[in-house]
Amino acid sequence: MSLGQRPLRAVWRFEDEACLGRIILDFDPLSLVVSAATDDDTIDFEAVHTASSDKSGGIDASGLLPWKDFIGVPFGWGWVTVNQQGYCDGLMLSFGGILPQVVLNVVASSLRVGKVGAVSGH
Repeated sequence: MSLGQRPLRAVWRFEDEACLGRIILDFDPLSLVVSAATDDDTIDFEAVHTASSDKSGGIDASGLLPWKDFIGVPFGWGWVTVNQQGYCDGLMLSFGGILPQVVLNVVASSLRVGKVGAVSGH
């Protein structure tokens, strides 16, 4: 399944004991489900049909940073990051273009969300 250039419709956060364990990015009719694998601190992700994604217990984070800046903007590109030990522990995402804007990393069994920006002058 491909997200293509569908616009981001909503973002859901799932926390357990102050750890962010899962995020669902809704690109209706598909969603990108991103999870922290707690046994080895890697990242898992899959595209699923939005209707089948379980959002119970989730918090609508669509109005929060960095997501609110990308609601309604088409998905651009996605990259997988690999750490120095060879583990896949992150993703970078872009919306409306090719430059990465959001980074998702697994740190201490929890997803961390960051915003990526260009270095001044470049």
